[in-house]
Amino acid sequence: MVMIWAMDLLDIVYNTAKTNSTWGLCNFRLRMHAGKRSWGRKVLNMIILAIITGALSALNYYWHAGYNLSIFQEMVGLIAQVFLAILTVLAAIAYRGQRDRPSYGGGHYRIWTFRFCIIVISLLGNFSILIVFILHMAGVVSSY
Repeated sequence: MVMIWAMDLLDIVYNTAKTNSTWGLCNFRLRMHAGKRSWGRKVLNMIILAIITGALSALNYYWHAGYNLSIFQEMVGLIAQVFLAILTVLAAIAYRGQRDRPSYGGGHYRIWTFRFCIIVISLLGNFSILIVFILHMAGVVSSY
């Protein structure tokens, strides 16, 4: 991290001496570079959040499917699943990375990037488990 700041500082000094520009423009460039780095971390955080919520949803499902639970325990699991689904929706909305790219064959369609696909798969898994929980609570599905 210190090395990146040192390289940015050397870049500012070099560009200031070369173009005789003002320090305000160079500071803007430094802020722009710092924003790009934090943007990448936010994208990675949303992917990690989607992976964690997907794993917790799977654990919640296996906990429900493996035991004969009381109504209170099933309601706690349903509330936890709703919370996990909301977190996954927030991860999908807050994702700022590239969502799609041109197809490999040069066709006229676009495909999702791998990172965004991880979030969408987690979203679909969370909502499918939530639907199964709601159907079980309503009495439509008697077993998992």
